[in-house]
Amino acid sequence: MTLMLSPLLAQKGLEHPLFQAMRLEMNRSLKNLKMDPFKSPYFLSYQILDSSDAVFTARYGAMTQEQTYRNRFLYVDLRYGSYEMDNTDVNYRGVTESIAVEDDHDSLRQALWLATDQSYKQALKGYLEKQGKKVSEMEKEKAPDFSQEVPYRTVCPRTADVLDFSDYKLVLKNVSAEFKQFTEILDSGISLRSNQRAQYLLNSEGTQILCPASGNPYFIYIWAKSQSPDGMTLEVAR
Repeated sequence: MTLMLSPLLAQKGLEHPLFQAMRLEMNRSLKNLKMDPFKSPYFLSYQILDSSDAVFTARYGAMTQEQTYRNRFLYVDLRYGSYEMDNTDVNYRGVTESIAVEDDHDSLRQALWLATDQSYKQALKGYLEKQGKKVSEMEKEKAPDFSQEVPYRTVCPRTADVLDFSDYKLVLKNVSAEFKQFTEILDSGISLRSNQRAQYLLNSEGTQILCPASGNPYFIYIWAKSQSPDGMTLEVAR
């Protein structure tokens, strides 16, 4: 089921605690993050991937695996210089760090500050190295390093998150029990995997986006194993 968001719910999504922490740290960094004689970055972007995963497996009518885990990863794209020339090149990767899975304001801002500070120092190093190359090498192209875009704010529709897997586990148990009637099957099972992911993006140009990550959030995996008369193992999976 896809959830269509009302303007009120969309606005609530844009006021999520993650955005609040990102906005405060971004404003602080753009104003105060500098090292004499260098200025503040001209562009800063935060992107957080919030991932909730679950794996359930049943074999011969009983659950054999129930695992849930949660992760959040922060990606910082900080650019020093100008849209015409900044610190980036083909090898630029930004900074990625894991952050708190709880909406703890102090913990989130601390993680954002540390990652931004690391990004700024890397950007200065990259910018100075790039300046040196421009002096010593003939420029092959005059295209700007980055383009300035019109700010875009949106909350995308998403599928409803599954919070209770009880009914799904019952289905897995019932389906896996069906293999009992086939004596030639030596081993079998069925797994359900849920990957529920949301992406939070905020940048210094004013763009703010909350959308589900791309890809199918649910997977079913079923397998069976048998043996041929000569002893060869036969396996099939879907």
